[in-house]
Amino acid sequence: MPKQVSRRTFLRAGGVALALPSLEAMTKTTYGASAGQNGQSRQRALLAIDAGSIYAPFLFPERAGRDYEPTSLLRILEDVREDFTVISGVSHPHVGGGHFGEKCLLTGAVEPMSSGFKNTVSIDQLAAERIGLDTRFSSLVLNTVPRCTRSISWAPYGTNIPALGGARAVYSKLFLNGTKESIQEEIRRLEAGKSILDRVGGGAKQLRGNLSAADRQRLDQYLAAVRDVEKQLAKQQAWADRPKPQVDLPIPAENNVHTDLVGHTKTMLDVVHLALQTDSTRVISLVASIDGRAPMSLPGVTMGWHDLDHHGGNEEKLKQLKISYSAIFEAYRDFFVKLKNTNEQSGSLLDRTTVLVTSGLGNASNHSNRNLPTLLVGGGFRHGQHLAFDRKNNDPLANLYLSMLHRLGVEVDSFATSTGTMRGLEMT
Repeated sequence: MPKQVSRRTFLRAGGVALALPSLEAMTKTTYGASAGQNGQSRQRALLAIDAGSIYAPFLFPERAGRDYEPTSLLRILEDVREDFTVISGVSHPHVGGGHFGEKCLLTGAVEPMSSGFKNTVSIDQLAAERIGLDTRFSSLVLNTVPRCTRSISWAPYGTNIPALGGARAVYSKLFLNGTKESIQEEIRRLEAGKSILDRVGGGAKQLRGNLSAADRQRLDQYLAAVRDVEKQLAKQQAWADRPKPQVDLPIPAENNVHTDLVGHTKTMLDVVHLALQTDSTRVISLVASIDGRAPMSLPGVTMGWHDLDHHGGNEEKLKQLKISYSAIFEAYRDFFVKLKNTNEQSGSLLDRTTVLVTSGLGNASNHSNRNLPTLLVGGGFRHGQHLAFDRKNNDPLANLYLSMLHRLGVEVDSFATSTGTMRGLEMT
């Protein structure tokens, strides 16, 4: 029988200690079942996650194919019509629970409401493992609102990655250099952290032999997280004394108006453009957050975002919702045009950046996780079309993710619930 381990057990080495995760062996009894690249290949990805859901009639055309009549939101993007594909009839199989299902949006993990649910790696973090080695930041996990850490990015060992909130903080991280003294202090801090992780390794191996199979699995997941931290520390150390890129954009002003979703989005997209252009990172996830109770800071909008999103078909709410989304899509359009007008050796930045705009809810009014709003922009795909799948029997959204991963040069056979790459979506 595996040994019982005290809740106060740590991995110790040379005067330092690393706290262990919760294990079965720390409970009073362990008897029985478990208790619980080069320029040509420099592809990028931005996963932009909407605050609520995009009302389907505003987004999805009636006709499929290339000769569709654009909806109100797609008319805003008319200048880049040949650079995007709108996709209807996709979702994640076996993902429900309304807002609870949103945590599976980038992972495709099934049954989020089940007991013992554990999330899996999100597409951005899988991509970052493969294409993020040559950049200062393997990935950026961002939120539009200052100091808001909400994200739906998940590490390979199934834990949520907190976001860096607000354009000002992101700009500082990317482009502001510290003093020589602060840089040397950062290097010393990184060296100390790496030393701790190195020195607890032996203790972990010794402890593993005294645990149950379930606890060994938990410990292995935990140590995988520790190794990931170690790799990040090593990477930070390598970049610590290298100067950050010089950019023309001044540091964004502090914006503490949490209802200004459009303003936050515009400013963040300006910083994201520079992050991609300077090759500071090649993988970004961005969640648009907002105070859902107060009205958005837009003329003609008098109701809170949550009230509008849960419109129940009310005409006045839908009118104000259209005003809100139109303003957001104008910000996206300006961003897409900016990417298109930024030239690289092998084409425009838009050609080399796959942008996904989506949401975890297909209909916020009834908390449905079906028929998710999906807009794919850039990345060198053959665009200018509406890919329409069955809205009753959806295709897996993970098929699109697999196509995106292949475009990024991540050659995997499957991702989550994918059954293959997305039908009708071709690369140029």
